[in-house]
Amino acid sequence: MGRGIAETHERSGQLIADQLAQWKLTKGQVKHDSGLNNARRDTERWLAPIKPHLQHLAAASSAGTSLEANLKHITVTLTTWDAVWEVYLDPSRHGSG
Repeated sequence: MGRGIAETHERSGQLIADQLAQWKLTKGQVKHDSGLNNARRDTERWLAPIKPHLQHLAAASSAGTSLEANLKHITVTLTTWDAVWEVYLDPSRHGSG
């Protein structure tokens, strides 16, 4: 069997453990290198203006089967609709902000 960057086990095709150990990243490295940290910060900044509306929506869950729970959910959804969509559709919030 030829040698490449990483040698694989003949039967399973898995990388040999010592090669795999060289490539191991910490959770922090993965989050940083993949851009997850920046994406999380951008999302928090983007949603900050509508956080009260989102919390209000979350409190009025439609999970209940009672008429009262459904009416509460509908009422809250309608009262927060414009504010939430104003932020979602704002073109200045899209991009690398």
